[in-house]
Parts: sequence; structure tokens; C-alpha cells
Amino acid sequence: MNRVVSVLRRYRRPLGIAALALIGLVVLFCVWLTAVLPAQTKSQTVKLNDRYDQTLALTEPLTQTFTTDQPLVGLGFQLRAQGACSGTLRLELYDDETGALLSTSTGDLAYLVPEGYTTLGLDTPVPANTAGRYRLVLTAEYAPGSAEAAVGFGPDGLDGLLYLGESPVSGSLALLAVTEQIGGFVSAYFWVFGLLAVGLVCLCATACTGPRPWPLHRVCLVLVLALGLLFTMLLPPYAAPDEQYHINQAFTLASRISTHLAPDAYPIGAVPVQETFRRADDQDPLVQNADTNVFTWRQYVRQLTSVSGSALGQIEYYNELQASLDNTLYLCSGLAVLLGYVLHLGFAPTLLLGRLANLIAFALLAAWAVKRAPFGKRVFLAVALLPMTLHLAASFSRDSLLLGLLLAFTALVLDAAYGPAPRPHPARLAVLALLAMLIAPAKMVYLPLAGLVFLIPAGRIGRYSRWYKAGVLVLALLAFALSPENRLTLRGMWTTEAPAAAAQVQAESVPTDQTAEEPEDAAGPTQGLVAEQDKVTYSVGYVLQNPGTTLKLFVNTLIENTDHYLRGLVGGSLSYYTLDLAWGWVLALYALLAAAVLGGSSPLSGPGRLWTGALALAALALTVGGCLLWTPTYYTTLYGLQGRYLLGFLPAALVALRPARARLELGGPHALALTFALVDAGVLLNVFLAVLAR
Repeated sequence: MNRVVSVLRRYRRPLGIAALALIGLVVLFCVWLTAVLPAQTKSQTVKLNDRYDQTLALTEPLTQTFTTDQPLVGLGFQLRAQGACSGTLRLELYDDETGALLSTSTGDLAYLVPEGYTTLGLDTPVPANTAGRYRLVLTAEYAPGSAEAAVGFGPDGLDGLLYLGESPVSGSLALLAVTEQIGGFVSAYFWVFGLLAVGLVCLCATACTGPRPWPLHRVCLVLVLALGLLFTMLLPPYAAPDEQYHINQAFTLASRISTHLAPDAYPIGAVPVQETFRRADDQDPLVQNADTNVFTWRQYVRQLTSVSGSALGQIEYYNELQASLDNTLYLCSGLAVLLGYVLHLGFAPTLLLGRLANLIAFALLAAWAVKRAPFGKRVFLAVALLPMTLHLAASFSRDSLLLGLLLAFTALVLDAAYGPAPRPHPARLAVLALLAMLIAPAKMVYLPLAGLVFLIPAGRIGRYSRWYKAGVLVLALLAFALSPENRLTLRGMWTTEAPAAAAQVQAESVPTDQTAEEPEDAAGPTQGLVAEQDKVTYSVGYVLQNPGTTLKLFVNTLIENTDHYLRGLVGGSLSYYTLDLAWGWVLALYALLAAAVLGGSSPLSGPGRLWTGALALAALALTVGGCLLWTPTYYTTLYGLQGRYLLGFLPAALVALRPARARLELGGPHALALTFALVDAGVLLNVFLAVLAR
């Protein structure tokens, strides 16, 4: 017994990791058996005729001819029965021109769907365009004492004839065509995703435990890359908020560069924000689907090996919106798309390249921030590993690179102010100024964070301390002021196109749930493209004239949308805010944020905390104020305000809240990283099941 205990103690670490892997596999098997396996019957359908205001009793074989160019794996009918129905229902599908039997099916009449289509799967799937015209024969064979079934039909909706026995019937059957089934793909996809997730958790446990754990910044890099890849599996392109506009921007940037690399290319001059350019074969309706489902997964996987027949520089014009007038934050994704152009990759692999470029850039910046931060490493790690951060990082959104730059900027400021070196290296001070110039024009709300440079004591910079800090602020302000997008945004804040009375008239005629087809984070240059009723906004003048209405707007927003903001900040609501996770995951993520804040000490002085907190509050005020001035006057809540907008200044806010002494260790930063890996894996599993249920 003592020998067994000794062996267990000696190998407790690999045994613990093996037990973790076993638990993960058991969980995966249970989920597969209960949720994934039944979903293999999920199908796509097309209603060939949905008109059924009359019924025909199935006393004789029913024949219907019809034409369709869809593949057929099943057919559905509107069946009803007055009483208990039992027996068999036989379906035969023929080529009407040749008389060849194409497929058959037999169903049990006891399983009629009371309200909806009763579907019979064909024993042999029929490919698209197999016949010029099809003929189906539906025959009911009743058990003794069974009630008769009736089938719904209506006015002519099919290009064919309807017969009951030998008698013609005026009208057409209500007919549903099952065109595709997901089949075993969903199981294979689940096991690939699940095994990768279990492997990641085990790798994290290996890296974070033992006598020589990995450095925290390396753990951060690996987790961000691995978890980001899993997010790209479950939420393919066009799933992130406004990703379609960011994709348009990256592809247009790549197209503009390609015109200078290839002879006889399509000439592009100045490209307005409402114009988009990409290759002619960069189209796929199933991939370009913001409402991701299991068929999006399959189409995306099928297209990952596709190639493009377009020559370099051979691009097309599309009347579609981009996201911004500034291409700076699209350089990573745009150059990756350009690489796809050069390699003649198809649409899906080019999309994947752009996403991976943003993910790698964010992972490197986040890991660097964790490495450079002299304290609060857990805070930077926690913000980088939030599901919402990872969702944006693994997308075309400009927030991917912007969030990485904000993490790096905040960490460099803390390093310059409290780092072990008596004086920061001049190169790091130069990088700090460059980051401020990149962040400030991207979004006005992050401009106050440039003031974090005042946390750096004068003695650590030297005699030119005041000049350096003032210079950083001036450069940030100049970069902001020179941005044409920001100039238009500032100009739009002070004007409204109609007085309050006109706005009231519009409010009476416009539905309150109507929204503009507009990027959620769009700025001034696209205002001319929104619906007419959206042009009357809460400008500064309108707010000053209508303080009561403005106050009511804020009260309604707090009452109706607080849960949305709490979810959106950490990732409890993903995709186009159509995938809501259970509140248990949301609370777990907030608990991990609290553990990151309380799990270490802070050298920040009282004035330093106040200054950092004030800057974070100023950024919050600008965020809310910007959404206020973009809100149409007929709205009852702030238009466009989302929890993810707070991610950029979240590190600064959490650092300001960090206590002078550690309050909650819970095993150190590596334990926090491992816990985040487990929680994120659970969130990803939740996302998988949510998409599966669609």
C-alpha cells in the first residue's frame, strides 16, 4: 500500500493531467450521445408550394407532377387525420418523362405531424436536375379501425397536375422538399473541435503546473492562439459584429494594392466608404452568412481547399459598405488577403488567412503586454482571454488589432512608471508615443487613455519629462484631428437635420423596432446612407433643448439593456449578439475578472489610482456620449451601445481598482490561466450546442 501511495505521489502530475483528459473525453461523449448524434438528421428545406386551404382524403393513390432544380433527399406533406390514424404511408418518386423509379419511402401513419409538414426521407437521394419533371405517388394503407388521413392542397402552386386515383383535381399539393441533410459531418466536426479543446486544456495544465511552469506571457500567447482558432471553427467569417464591413475593407485594401502589382489591372483611385472591391469569385452565400449554422460549418470546410481563377489585379466593383475611411488597422488582414490573391487561393482560405493574421497580431501584442507589465499581469491575461476579446481577435474587425495595441500601450506605461529599470529605454518611450498615435485616431473614445503617460514619474524620464508627456498628447491629438473620419464625426455632433417637432412626427410614423442597415460602429461618413428617419439624431443642440427626453433615454437604456451590456463585455452574447450563453458562464467570467484584480498587489499611489480611474471614466463617458449622438430620436434606448466597447479601457480601469495588497491569491497567475482555459472551453462547448440548435 505504501508503495502504491509512493508511486501515486511521484507521478501525481501526469496522472492528474490524464484524469483531466479522461473527464474531458467523458463529457464529450455524453454531449455527443445526447445532443450531437440526434442532430445528424438536421436538414435544409425548400417549400415548393406552401398553399393548403383544402384537403383530400387519401382513399386512393395520390399523384402529383412537379418540376424543381433542387436536390431531393425527402418530401414533406401537410397531413391531417380526424382521430387515431395507423398504418403505412408509401411514397414513390418517378421520372415523369421516362417512367423510371428514382426513389421510394415508407412511413408510419401514427407519426403524422399535427401542425406542420410530415416528412418522408427518400431511400435513394435524388441529385439536382435528375429529371425534367418528377411524378410522386402517395399511397396510404390503413390498419383496421384506423381514421383516414387527408393531405393539404390549394390553388395552383406547382407546375404540374394533381390526381386522386384516376380523377384530376384542380390545384397542387402543399409540398416541402428536403434538399440536404447534415449527416455524419456534424459528429466529425464535433470530435475534431472537442479533441482540440481537451488537448488545449491538457497542454495548459502541463504548462502551468510542475516545478518549472512556462512564463506567463508564453502561456498567454499559446492560449490566445489556440482558443482563437477554436472560435474561428465555431464562428466562421461574417459572424463577428459588423464583420462583413471589415471584410469589405480588407478585401478592398488588398485589391488596391494588387492593382499596382499586376499589369493591366483594374484601376482604382480613391475608394469611397460605400464602395467595395474584390475578386469576382469571392462570393459564397452559405459562407457569407452572419447567422451561422451547421451548414455554414460544412460549406466553410468544403471551400478551404478552393482556388481562384482570377488573375492578380482582376477585381470587381460592389456597391457595399466598408467600415472606415482609415486603413491603418486593416493592414494585417489586408496584407493577408493580398497573399491569398497572390497564391490564387479561393474565397474561404483567403478569409481564413485574414482572420489568422489578425489573431496572430493580437496574440503577440497581448503576450508582450503580459510580459512587460510590472504588476497586474493577471489583469492583462484575463482581459486577453475573455471570450468576447477572443471572438474579436479571431475576426476581421479592426477591434482585433486595436485591443492588442491598447493592452500593449497600457502595459508599457506601467512598465515605464513602475518597471524594475530605473529609467525606461528611449526606444520603449518612442514605441509608447507611436502606440498613442495609432490608438487615438482609431476611435475617439480611447483618446483619454493617452493621458496615462502622466503616471510616469518625472525622475524616470529625466529633464525632458514634461516635454515628452506633452509631446505624446500633442501627437495623439494631431493624429486624431488629421483623421477625416473624426472630422466628419465631430462636425455631425453639433447639427441635426430637423427640430424636435419634426422628430416627433417621424416617431409617430416609424416602427420602434426598425433599425438602419448600417455598421454598428460606423462614423460620420456613412450617415448619408442610413434610412431617412435615422437622420434626426440626439445632436448636442437637440440634447440641450430636450434634457428630459435625453434623461428618459438613459433611464430606458439602463432598465432594458443592462443585461445585454453585462453579457457583451465578457462574451456572454456572441456572433451578431444572437448567441446568448447561460448566465452561469457569464458569472464565472466576472468571478475570474475579480480574481485577476484581487490576486496581487499594486504600487499605484492614491493620486495615480484617481488619475487612471478618471481617464477610464472619461473614455466611458465618450463611449456613451458617442452612441447618444448617433442615436435616432425615435429610439427608446441608446442605439449601438454594446458591452464590447468597454474592452479597450478595461485594463486601465481594473488596474486602478487593484488593491495595495493581494486579497485573493487562489494559486497564482498560472492557476488563473488554467481556470480560464477550462471556462473558455466550456463557453466554446456552449457555443457549439447553441449553433447546433439552430
